[in-house]
Order: sequence, then structure tokens, then C-alpha cells
Amino acid sequence: MRKRQIDNNVTSIPFENKQIDLFYHPHNCGENTGERTTERSVELALSKKFINNVNNNLIEIGAVTPYYFNTNYQVVDPYDEHPSVTDRKSLFEIDIHNKNILCISVLEHIGTQDYAGICNNEDPIKAFKYLTENANKFLITIPIGYNSQLQEYIFKNSIKNAKIIYYYRSLLYNDWKYTTDFKKLYTLNYGPKWANSLAIIYRF
Repeated sequence: MRKRQIDNNVTSIPFENKQIDLFYHPHNCGENTGERTTERSVELALSKKFINNVNNNLIEIGAVTPYYFNTNYQVVDPYDEHPSVTDRKSLFEIDIHNKNILCISVLEHIGTQDYAGICNNEDPIKAFKYLTENANKFLITIPIGYNSQLQEYIFKNSIKNAKIIYYYRSLLYNDWKYTTDFKKLYTLNYGPKWANSLAIIYRF
């Protein structure tokens, strides 16, 4: 994807001691829309690396990548009507044991009223633990400032054989930055439309 030429724009992020190009697209990524680069540019850049790394036994929880990639893996989403969704079920209805899991900005919606009765009564921490305790490899992204219950659990708990890192930006520029210090993020609220910081939980 071509890179936007914007003052103070960051076009790559550090990950595992390498620089990864951000992902650019007109759909919810800010490209050619006059809006700032969103967290999707970070999430999809990491998703591409994860997909290429795992190759098989991959399940996406929540239909995000079908809007950007050609998917040849299982996509689970009880709500989204994209034709690439293979299973219109809750993640708790799917056997994820020893599977590779991709989950982009989904878990923060569990237990809320976001999707017309779907998962409103579920526990986001239970869902998070279900994925991280049973999956083989995984990449989970969670916007900070959206679900305080879930983010506080992530801030205060380590995940066995996994890493937690964070990316954040200022309120003015497209300057996504890396940190392992979640305390930097308490001053950054969600919105007004997109996240200003992300938690990335992964086991590659």
C-alpha cells in the first residue's frame, strides 16, 4: 500500500526489533479521507505479519481482515454480514484449543450493549482468558479507554508465554509510538472516533 505524505506522519512502527510499515487503506484507516491514521493501520500491519507467520490452523475472532485481505482461514463472527464469515457463532462456541487466533479490537465489546444483544451478558475477561489459555499462537489487540474492566486486567496481569506491548499517539499527529509502560496511557482517552492507544497481546 502507498504511504500518505503528511507532516509529522509516522509510516512504520517497531515490532520485535524490526520496523514494520503501517497498513494504509481508505476503509477505516484514514487513507485519502482527510482523517488521521487510525489504530487499524497498526493492527492490520501486525495482522499481516502474524498471518504470514502461522500459515495454518488460523481462526479470526471477529470479522476485520476480510475487509482488507483475501481470507483463506476460518472467520468467526455472530454479527458481521461479510460473506467471508464462516461461523456466525460466539467465540465460546468455537473449539480454539491449539489453534492460532487472530482477534482485532473485538474483546472490548463483550459485555457491552454494542451489538444488539450479542455477547451482552458475557464477561470480557473470561473471553480473554479463554483465548490466551487455550490457543497455540495468538495476536489480540484491544483499544485502551473503551473497556476499563478489560484493560485494567491486562495492565495488572502477565500472560504465560506471551508479551504485552502498547502503541500510542499524540492528540495532534499520526505519530504512533511503542512502549511497554502502560502508565503512559492513562492520560489518553478513547476517541472522539478512534483509539489513541492500543494494547497488543501476542504469542508468535
